[in-house]
Amino acid sequence: MPVFEYKAIAKSDGKNRKGVIDADNPTQARRKLREQGLLPTDLRETAAAGVEIGRASCRERV
Repeated sequence: MPVFEYKAIAKSDGKNRKGVIDADNPTQARRKLREQGLLPTDLRETAAAGVEIGRASCRERV
């Protein structure tokens, strides 16, 4: 399963957060973050060794 590094804003206090999350694809990663009360602002797929291999936009049309 791919690993994504993210930057997000916490809905609860508006503070910036960053971390990693496992997901099958960028859409699922954004959904998981929203379920945790985070609004993703940057999302990058990383290799197991921590090397960036791609970037996904966190802006979705509603």
